[in-house]
Amino acid sequence: MGDCTAGVVLPDEVMVSSAGTAEASFAGEGPGKPPALEAAYQDFKADQLVGLDRMALLLNAGMRAVIVRRAHEIDALPQTPPLAAVAAEPPAPWRLQMASQDLFLAAILLLLALSLTPLHRTRRNLLLQLRGWLDSAVYLLMLMPLPPLGGPLLAVPVTWTLVFRRRPLLYWVIFCVWEPAMFQLSPYLQARVTLVTLVPVSFLCRHYVRGHWPSVLLFAAAFIAGTIAVSAASDLRLRRRFRRMRRGELGAVRHLAAAGDASDGAGGSAASASGGGDGHYYGKPPKFLS
Repeated sequence: MGDCTAGVVLPDEVMVSSAGTAEASFAGEGPGKPPALEAAYQDFKADQLVGLDRMALLLNAGMRAVIVRRAHEIDALPQTPPLAAVAAEPPAPWRLQMASQDLFLAAILLLLALSLTPLHRTRRNLLLQLRGWLDSAVYLLMLMPLPPLGGPLLAVPVTWTLVFRRRPLLYWVIFCVWEPAMFQLSPYLQARVTLVTLVPVSFLCRHYVRGHWPSVLLFAAAFIAGTIAVSAASDLRLRRRFRRMRRGELGAVRHLAAAGDASDGAGGSAASASGGGDGHYYGKPPKFLS
C-alpha cells in the first residue's frame, strides 16, 4: 500500500489539504460519501474562488436592482409604442410584475449575505446550487398556471420581455455561458443545476419567442451543452493547479519522513558507540561468562 519510514505511513493515495495537512485519501469513507480527495479539492476550490463568487453574486444583485428601478421608471411613463409592441398578450398587473422582480432580487441578496459568512467555505457547492434552484422556482411561479388562481402566481416583467425580444442572443449568452463561467461548479454539480433549471429557462425562452418551439428546443440543446462545457473547462484549470500543489506537498512530506529516518539512524549509531541505548547489551559476552 505504501512506504513506512520511521513509523510514518505514506500511502500512495495521500491527500494534502489546502491547509497543508496530510491525511489518508480514502480512509474511513462510507457508502454514499464523497472521496476525501474530492472533498479536499472542493475545499481548495472554495478558497480559490471566494472572491469570484462574491463578485459574481454582487454583480448579479446589482443588475437585478437596476432592473427593478428601471421597472419603476417605466411604470411611471405612459404606454409607449415599444411596450405596446412587446406586450402582444394582455399586460400582467404591475404588482405581479414587481412581486416577481422583488422576489428575484431577494433570492440573490440572501445568497450574497450567506456568502459573506464562514458557510461559504463549508457549503459553497450547496449555496451555488441553491442559486439556480431559487431562480428556477421564481421562473415557474411566473409561468406555470395554478388551478385555484386560473393563472400563474407571478408574472414575467415587461422589462425583461422588452430586453430579450429586442436582443434574443443576450438571453442565450447569459444562461449558456455567463452564469456557468461566473459560478464555477464542478461538472457533476453543474449537471444537477442544469437538469433542474432546464424546464424553467426553456419555458421562459418560449415566452420570449412567442411560442416558437424550434427556437426553444435549439436553446435547450445549447443550454445543456454550454453549461457543461464551460463548467468542465473552468474545473479542469483548477484541478490541474490542485494536483500541482498536492504533488509539491507530498514531496515535502516524503522528504521530511526520509530526513527523520536518517536522523533516527544516525542517533541510534551514536548511542551504540557511546554505550547508550535501550538498556540491553548487544555486543560480545564478557570473558568471564565464556
